[in-house]
Amino acid sequence: LTPFVPVLADGNPHNISIDVVSAEDDHTINQKWFVSGNLQVVTDPSSKPTTGKITKYDVSPFAVTNTTGSVGSNGDVNVTVSATRNILIEAEIVSGSGKATHVVWSQNLMYSNTQQFLDNTAIQVRMR
Repeated sequence: LTPFVPVLADGNPHNISIDVVSAEDDHTINQKWFVSGNLQVVTDPSSKPTTGKITKYDVSPFAVTNTTGSVGSNGDVNVTVSATRNILIEAEIVSGSGKATHVVWSQNLMYSNTQQFLDNTAIQVRMR
């Protein structure tokens, strides 16, 4: 959350949530995943407020997903789901004491899962 300190330090209450969304076109939230977070807060000894600004925000709302599949002549089914997402957030944070800090948070995520349904779907093989 560090890049968002300039927004969070505005004196107003804020709600933060963590969700796992599906690869479906409507990005339905998957209710079967449990997620949690841990937050460490470091305070400045000054009584002046922390300020700053987000200088770069390059985040797509959802991952780019792709689903492919094939059915063999013997009825075997192969399905592959893949997803990618790149996130880049930069901010300048100025503590009440006047110390300026440039923070960068980035992620380059990739996921792929292949499943095979063989022998008239009697056998399921999952590969990552």
